[in-house]
Amino acid sequence: MRVETYPNRDSLQFQESFGMKDCQTFIRGTIRYEGFSSIVSAYHDLGLSSDEPVPPSADTLRKILRSRIDATEQKKMNSDGTAIGKLIKSVASCYLGQPTAEQIAFFTCLLERVDFKYLIKETTDAELEQNQQLHKVDEKALLKAQKSILKSLDFLEFFDDVKKVEVGKKTYLNLLSEAMQSKLALEDHDRDLVIMRHEFGIHSPSLN
Repeated sequence: MRVETYPNRDSLQFQESFGMKDCQTFIRGTIRYEGFSSIVSAYHDLGLSSDEPVPPSADTLRKILRSRIDATEQKKMNSDGTAIGKLIKSVASCYLGQPTAEQIAFFTCLLERVDFKYLIKETTDAELEQNQQLHKVDEKALLKAQKSILKSLDFLEFFDDVKKVEVGKKTYLNLLSEAMQSKLALEDHDRDLVIMRHEFGIHSPSLN
């Protein structure tokens, strides 16, 4: 099982509950399956977690996603000619086997609005001396993140332009939540799983 961790909001408010008020560094994190952070971050970048009302004309999940893409600016780092932009086109061109030109354009437009700067790493001093780019992209991680984003949206049926959804006065977040509840609900044979991991670093003045 491959998992990842990330800080869970303000950790300091839990220090007293854990009886660790005197702890100098206290971080409370959340464990999720690997790729979770990239996917949820992309949903935020695309505006699917927005509290704005969904227009009545967006009566399928694909139209809902399209409306958010149209309302979101392309990230400059993802434009044509950049390292990320080239990889975006590479992923868009091969996703779903042999996608149509319209699908490629849709996937490209979608990924161009996701902020991938967390996958850009600083160059070494030697590379700087050779006048290479100030930043470089972790291509393997970027490809993996892009594929995971497309796969998750596909799984939640955000590429489906046939199945109708009840929009009413719902927000984008409402409909994203409904899509998740529909596809991720546990069946009778499923098992929920909770993982807890604790790490303690103790400094004793007597050992100095």
